Amino acid sequence: WTDRNGKGLTQAATGQIVEKLMNQNLLVRSSYSSVAANYAVEDLAVQDSIRQDWFDKLRSAIQNQSSGRSYFYSYSQGRYARNVRVAFYGGQVSEFQSLVKSTRQRDKVQLLDPFSRDIFDRLDPILQEMYLLDTVPQVIINPAGGDDILAVFDEVAEAQLTPSNELAGCWLDLGVARGDFECLHKLDERTGRKLAEVEGCAALLHGDFERAERCLAEALPSTSQKSKRKSRIAAAHLPVLLYLLLLFKRGSAEALARARSLISTATKGGTNKYAAAMEAITASIAFRQSPSSPAPFAIQLRELCKSPLATLLVGYFHRWLLTDDDATLRVSNLAPIADAYRAAGLAWLAAEAAG
Repeated sequence: WTDRNGKGLTQAATGQIVEKLMNQNLLVRSSYSSVAANYAVEDLAVQDSIRQDWFDKLRSAIQNQSSGRSYFYSYSQGRYARNVRVAFYGGQVSEFQSLVKSTRQRDKVQLLDPFSRDIFDRLDPILQEMYLLDTVPQVIINPAGGDDILAVFDEVAEAQLTPSNELAGCWLDLGVARGDFECLHKLDERTGRKLAEVEGCAALLHGDFERAERCLAEALPSTSQKSKRKSRIAAAHLPVLLYLLLLFKRGSAEALARARSLISTATKGGTNKYAAAMEAITASIAFRQSPSSPAPFAIQLRELCKSPLATLLVGYFHRWLLTDDDATLRVSNLAPIADAYRAAGLAWLAAEAAG
């Protein structure tokens, strides 16, 4: 380490700097008595390096530091996160795509966190779209601070005359979450009115549950309709959650079996971003098929309240399955969740949370 004049720092001076950084929580204890950058500020530091035009120096320093390191170091989570950020912010599209598809590392690397429009605008267009397709569902799951991201997505979506399946899926999610019929109508037009899930979601928002169930069933995979070509969108986005709720409300043995099969299909491969929210549906189906004491079930559902969207679903099932005598066991006070959805412009989810 050197000072501003390029003079090497003594061990004592370096220690004082490290101590100050640790007191500010910018550095944290790591393995073998070493220290590491706080994971929460790593991405912010990279963004600042781009703004101050020394990202290339940072990248070179990282690459030089890692040369000659062991195989274990090369594939540690920390090294993986560095590689992902270098590829993402450096515009290395093929490298980034390869890294995010890798199964070696299971922990997700936070990018553009916090979101910054000026940094987003400097990204490669392919990486911009990849970021939005990954992040928009996360905002629907947990809307805190996501309004800027959704505004950017609106701009990108508006420019797509023939949206890809992936972009159409996120666009549909937003249309539902906002209760935006105009958005759904525009999406329907730009996809050639070929997506039954768009019609199904619009019908559900209108309160036409029979039509919604019929359209969503047409879009989603079914063991009894193997010959029919199914949409790649519905099972990966909000339509599958809406259809599962409709099946649960129908409540027949056939409907519940269909719901269980659909959850298994939709979550296969571990890539469905709404998989965690489906856990409450799975637990509620099991309770409905084999009723037991309500208290353990209510507690089980409370433990699944890992996000605002999951908590909203738990609230549904508490109301539907617990009696008035069990009212104290229910999830209550969803007002903060409603406020968060409202702040992000997700009006329909806000209204559902507000009851």
